[in-house]
Amino acid sequence: MVSVFDAVLTELIYRWYCPKGGITLDPFAGGSVRGIVGNLLGRQYVGVDLSKRQVRENRRQAKIVCGEPRPKWIVGDSAQLLQLVPGLQADAILSCPPYWNLERYGNDPRDLSTMSWIEFLHTYREICRQAVMLLKPDRFACLVVGDVRDSRGIYVNLPAQTIAAFQDAGVRLYNEGVLLTCVGSAAIRARRPFASSRKLAKVHQNVLIFVKGDPKRATRAIEESELRVI
Repeated sequence: MVSVFDAVLTELIYRWYCPKGGITLDPFAGGSVRGIVGNLLGRQYVGVDLSKRQVRENRRQAKIVCGEPRPKWIVGDSAQLLQLVPGLQADAILSCPPYWNLERYGNDPRDLSTMSWIEFLHTYREICRQAVMLLKPDRFACLVVGDVRDSRGIYVNLPAQTIAAFQDAGVRLYNEGVLLTCVGSAAIRARRPFASSRKLAKVHQNVLIFVKGDPKRATRAIEESELRVI
C-alpha cells in the first residue's frame, strides 16, 4: 500500500506559504495530490519524479480534474534538477521525500529508496541544495518528513537530516508542525514490536517550514498576490 499525501495539509500550505499564481517546485513529486490541489488553488506546479508510470497516472488524473495551465510533471532524476528545469524561479517548495527504506518505489538505482543510508543521504542533500538554488529570495519551502529505522531498529533521524540539508543549502528553519496521521490499525500493530523490543507505533510526521531570506517580505509577497487576484 503506497501512502497518499494529505490533501488538507496541502491546501493549508499553499494558502499560507505560496503566493497566488506562483510556481511551486516539488523535487520528490510522487503522486498527484500536490499538483492537483495547487492547480485548484490557482498555483502553478512543477514536479519531478523518476517513475514514468507515476507521471503518466498523475497527468491522467489532472486531465480529468484540472484547468489550464495544468500541473507539470517531468520524468527525471532530481539529482539533476538544475538541468531538468533550467532557469526556473520557484515561489515555493512543497515536497515529501521518500522515507528511505520505508517504501520501495522501484528498481532504478537512482531511486532513493534503493540506496544505502550513506548513498541516500548524499543524494538527498544534493537534491535539497539544487531545489533551494531554484527558490526565489524571500520565499518559503515546506518539507513533510517522518523518521524511519535502520536494520537494527534505530531511528536515523530523517527530520534532523532534512533540517541540516536545507540549512546548509542556505535557508533557515522557520516553523515546525506535526501532522497526526490516522491511527487506524496502529493500536493493533503496536503490540508485537512493543512486547519484543519496546518500539512505539509512530502516528505522526514532521512539517518543516523553511524561509529563504526575510520571512516578513515572504509573507508580504503572499498577501499582495491575494490582493492582485481580488
